[in-house]
Formats: sequence, structure tokens, C-alpha cells
Amino acid sequence: MYLDSDTLLYANVTEDSKKFAYFDFTLSQMTSGCTFFLNRIEALNEFCAFLFDVYSGKDKYQYDRMVAHFTARKINRLPGGVCQLLAQSGAPAGTDGTMREMFTDWGKRRSS
Repeated sequence: MYLDSDTLLYANVTEDSKKFAYFDFTLSQMTSGCTFFLNRIEALNEFCAFLFDVYSGKDKYQYDRMVAHFTARKINRLPGGVCQLLAQSGAPAGTDGTMREMFTDWGKRRSS
């Protein structure tokens, strides 16, 4: 389990961690990495590569989607912009109904 340095943990999360054993890692509400379970370190590198691909335009669909979101906000004089949270929100939905599969093939449920 990872916790930001300004987070205090007052519970035994051993049982909670078992719920997520078949996932590479978790994100609270699919956005926050301040506390998460990490089951495969390489998944963090793959997640970073996903974000770099989006921001660099290599993943053209996700990049164009973010540009369109930003443009729509500016045209309508709305505050805000784009960030990794928007990139994550465009990831494919999961199939199990309880938790979204993470982003690309690398985040699919592990078999063991």
C-alpha cells in the first residue's frame, strides 16, 4: 500500500488489500493516487507511458478528446482545463461492474 507522506493510517488494511489482489493498482474514485494498493510495480511505468502518449499526441484519440474538452470550456467561458484525470476518464470501462479496468491492456485483471 502507498500513502502520501501527509496521510495517517488508523486501520489494518490487510483484508481490504485482498479485495484488490487481482488488479495492478487501485485509484480512489479512479482519480486519486494519494493512497492506493500497488500489486505490480511495472504497472506504474505503464501508466506513466499511457499519460505521456496522451499528452504527446501519440495516442491521437485521447489527445484530440482532451483538446476538444479544453476548447469547449474556453468557448463557453468555463474555468478549468485538462489534466491526467480527464485522460483517465476516457479509459475503457471495466466488465465486472465493481471496478473499472485500468486504462489499457496492461491494467486488465490479472489471473493470479
